[in-house]
Amino acid sequence: MKEAIPVNNGEKTVKRAGASSFGQKLTGVLSVSEWVAACLMIAFAFFVFYYTDFSDTLDNSVMLGESVVKGQFGHYYEYAAHHAHELTVYTANYNVFLYFVFLIWNLPTFIVHMINGFDYMTSLTALLWCKAIVVFAMGFAASAMRKIISLWVKDKRLIRILTLLFITSSCTVFPALVESQYDILSVALMLWGLYFYLNGRSVPFFVLFAIAVPLKMFALFIYIPLILLREKRIRFIAAEFIPIFAINFLLSIPFHGDRWYEICIGSQNRDAVELIVNSSVKIGKLAFCPFLAGFLVLCVFCFIRRPPGKEGPATGRYLLPVWVSAASMIMFVCLVEIRSYWVILAVPFILMLVSFDPRILTANILLSVAGTACYTVYALATHWVLSSETLANTLILRDRLKLPDGRMTDGGVRGFFLKKNLDVYAPVFITLFIASCIVLLVLNYPARGLVQRQAEGQYPVKLWFVSLQIMLCAFLLAFVFICASSSIQEYISSGKGKDYSTDVLTEGPLYTEFVSPDDRTVSVLSFRAKNNASKRYVRSTVEITVENADTGEELFSTFIGTVEVRNDRTFRLGIGELHLKEGTTYRITFSGCDLKNKNSESFRLECDENGSPVVRLW
Repeated sequence: MKEAIPVNNGEKTVKRAGASSFGQKLTGVLSVSEWVAACLMIAFAFFVFYYTDFSDTLDNSVMLGESVVKGQFGHYYEYAAHHAHELTVYTANYNVFLYFVFLIWNLPTFIVHMINGFDYMTSLTALLWCKAIVVFAMGFAASAMRKIISLWVKDKRLIRILTLLFITSSCTVFPALVESQYDILSVALMLWGLYFYLNGRSVPFFVLFAIAVPLKMFALFIYIPLILLREKRIRFIAAEFIPIFAINFLLSIPFHGDRWYEICIGSQNRDAVELIVNSSVKIGKLAFCPFLAGFLVLCVFCFIRRPPGKEGPATGRYLLPVWVSAASMIMFVCLVEIRSYWVILAVPFILMLVSFDPRILTANILLSVAGTACYTVYALATHWVLSSETLANTLILRDRLKLPDGRMTDGGVRGFFLKKNLDVYAPVFITLFIASCIVLLVLNYPARGLVQRQAEGQYPVKLWFVSLQIMLCAFLLAFVFICASSSIQEYISSGKGKDYSTDVLTEGPLYTEFVSPDDRTVSVLSFRAKNNASKRYVRSTVEITVENADTGEELFSTFIGTVEVRNDRTFRLGIGELHLKEGTTYRITFSGCDLKNKNSESFRLECDENGSPVVRLW
């Protein structure tokens, strides 16, 4: 006789005999196929996509090794700046601890380089090995999340599903493997630190967060609420901050008084702090940062909240600290103008929330899957890293991918959104992501009733959650790959840039003319500016017009704020569907507006040798 299988049926658990064989076989097949699909997708993203941040860090870690060998460790930041590889974009500007971690990981590369001058920056093997650290960190983080969830979830199949949802989430795959960022290292350390916190093991908790903070200061957003939730005595709270900043302090001693250290670290810290501070809103004359206000409220809540006791269901001791951690990271990614890859900081905490309430498991998972997918679409439409035209043709496919004739567009991903006028929907996608996060936080707050249900309930696990997410993430990967490598379109350029010497606001209006080489339709106009007015306030505007120079007919006109154009970056402007005729001359004019404003600043365009702005149409 076949073994009976427990089946969830409302409040009661009944047994159904004789139906196990097919269900078990189907579950097994899906389990294997999901793991295979997940591994294939990760491998594709790992081998195909490339962004320069991790190769920059590889070079900076090798520079650290060289400075130590040459006895110049105390001048590491100056050494790294003066000896950086010609392909390096950003020289060292993080805490030296990060470069120690990468130096240890890339030790074989460093040794070979020191022996025979090995050029690691052009070596596919060296670059892939360096990038492999993020794959290792993904597995390390997934194992920690699995251990945490198993504290209150005993259904191994659900734990497996949530683990797969983490490593296949587009908000994990894109930041770690497409944008090649190492925030996942900090995520892994924070998750393991949280696991030891939940188990009452203070020493490894302190050690792991002491390591995580020098990597990314964002770890403090979890550490501080957790300390306040557990400890109410001020002097002990102050004492528990000492180990967290110990590594930072000790590693800063060798660079005391070094101006290069101050410049490099200051540039990175200012960038992160400005993103938080500038995410402010104004109510009348009062300006405040919603994230900082929300984080302060969360800290006060944790300080006045009585820590979960040992009485009642054991899960009560676990859910509140996890919910608090999730609330902090969700507030950060939703209320701050983050870099798109920082969203990975919130993903594991979102998935841990998913497992809180057995009654709404399906709704929770769908919210997490849909929300993270919406955020990725928003990032594709808005973040310049994901618009890089070299994103998919640099690693293993660079020598194997036959590109069509023509020039690479200025960012195929961004260009797609502009040409289809889809960029206007970006706010909708970020709104959906924020809404899904808020709903997850509200529905899964660990009140007494939820804790009791969680302790007694069974989870209605479905078979298709992971498959849905894998399909969504694979589709988005394919979209980026196609746009960044195969959608090659030749553009029309009005000239070749020479310098940034012409100021539209004081020396304008400026115009450039070109003759269309054939009949074509263009929808994006791009240019570059040396815009020193990139602040959070509007001073001046620039009117851009496109006209038929032969007839004087105006074909397109709009104006942009100087505040919108970032320094030394290509600005892409959607111009609808503009039909150009072969042999016709077209004129593009830039005119400064609001010139009576005494506070207006310079707005310098990239120009050719004749002083005409360089413009591309595609």
